[in-house]
Amino acid sequence: MTTLLPKVLEIERRQLADCARVDYAITKGEDEIAALEELCLGPNELRREASVVRDRTVLAVREVRNNMAKRAITAKNMQGSLIESLRQRSRFAAVDTVDASLRARCFASLECIPTF
Repeated sequence: MTTLLPKVLEIERRQLADCARVDYAITKGEDEIAALEELCLGPNELRREASVVRDRTVLAVREVRNNMAKRAITAKNMQGSLIESLRQRSRFAAVDTVDASLRARCFASLECIPTF
């Protein structure tokens, strides 16, 4: 469990970095299209050049988003294993029947102890 925290922090750092990459790529694409609109291009040429910029932006963002999706799945799996680990640690025994017996004896012992 102690090795889990650095992994979680690393995944979070990478997700934030990729999020910044996606934002940058989109902003750059928007700026390039805005610059194209300021040029004296014909409608067909403007559409073609804007499509090139859009396609380049989509390709740049696609791999980053795939990486983000993979890390999100990894984080979800880590969350499941962490919850299971914590649930197992909070039990008296690994088997439900033994656990129930231990809990019953524990509570029976607690009932015998006088309290204020």
